[in-house]
Amino acid sequence: MPVLWIIAADKKEVPGIDVVLDEKKSDSLKIEFHTCGIGLWESFFNFTNLVNNNGRPDAIWLLGTAGSPRAEDIFKIGVSHHFLNTRFTDEELPDFLPATWETGKSPLFKKPEGALAISLYSTFGISLSTRHFEKNMAGAWENMEALSLSYVCYKNEIPFMAMVCCTNQICSEGRMQWKRNFLVAGEKLVQALKKLLPKL
Repeated sequence: MPVLWIIAADKKEVPGIDVVLDEKKSDSLKIEFHTCGIGLWESFFNFTNLVNNNGRPDAIWLLGTAGSPRAEDIFKIGVSHHFLNTRFTDEELPDFLPATWETGKSPLFKKPEGALAISLYSTFGISLSTRHFEKNMAGAWENMEALSLSYVCYKNEIPFMAMVCCTNQICSEGRMQWKRNFLVAGEKLVQALKKLLPKL
């Protein structure tokens, strides 16, 4: 039986996820829900341990919130297999670190109707502006855990997809927008997942 992991930084970001997964139990697909912790380092540490200690799933699906450079993206859902190593205009990455990577796809991934195909990067917090980002990051959305999880999956050749709902514009008010919007965004993600699971 195929195994699908659904990951979130924290359960509060996906309200009602337990109920949905209980309703959608299946004899043909095993779904496990895990949390990875908040931020680049915490998620990298927890997720690496999770993968090393719990066997290899057939696919991993991250649910989370994100910031966009465009205010009109708030409450839209984006789907990504394309990840950008965060680069700033005043630094140079070592040659051995990839600037971008694509994660593997799987029949266990479905795209919600109307979802945007996006690129994702991560920073240590919610950015106040995009002025210091390199040009190749223009238009990409920001999620604090996606880079860590996608890189582990990329290196281990585990199919990985991020499905995120935009909570805020990347701007000086971004943190306040996130606090105001993350519960509604989480509900939108869980409802989208509820519609997609019967199709797997």
